[in-house]
Amino acid sequence: MDKIVVFELDNQQYGVDIQYVKSVEQLLEITYIPQVASFIKGIIHLRGQAIPIIDLKEYFHQGKTTLMDQTKILLVNIKNIQVGFLIDSATEVLDLDKSTIDTSIEGMEGLKQSFIKGVVKLEDNLLILLDLENILMTAEIDQLQKVTEDTNEENI
Repeated sequence: MDKIVVFELDNQQYGVDIQYVKSVEQLLEITYIPQVASFIKGIIHLRGQAIPIIDLKEYFHQGKTTLMDQTKILLVNIKNIQVGFLIDSATEVLDLDKSTIDTSIEGMEGLKQSFIKGVVKLEDNLLILLDLENILMTAEIDQLQKVTEDTNEENI
C-alpha cells in the first residue's frame, strides 16, 4: 500500500506520494521575483524559510490559478528542494494498492508522460498520479535553488 495525498486542479484529481509532502498550507502572500520562468509565481516566507511557489496549472499549460481564499499551497520536497505548488484544494490521503495503478498512460493529453506514474480508477473519476522526481527538469530545479539561496542569503 502507498499513501497518496490527493489534490484538485480544475476539478481533476491528482495524487502524489506522501513521502514528498511536508504540509498543506493556507495561501500566504507571494513575493514576486523578476526574471524567472512565468510558472514560478514568487516566494513565500514560512517558518523562517523562503520557499518558491509554482503554479501547477500554468506549468501543465492549463491556464493560471486564480488566487482565492480556498487556494492552498502543497509543500513538497523534490530533490532536496522545498517547493510550494498552488492547488485548488487538498481533498484526502488515500491508501492505494499498487495493483490498482494503471501505468499504460499513452494517449493522455495535457501532461507530459514523464510527469505521470499512472492513473487509478476511483468510484466516479480518474486519479492522475504525479511523479515528483521527474516533474521538474534540471534547469528548472537549478533556477528554484538559485531563487531560494539568493532569498535566504538576503535574510541572514
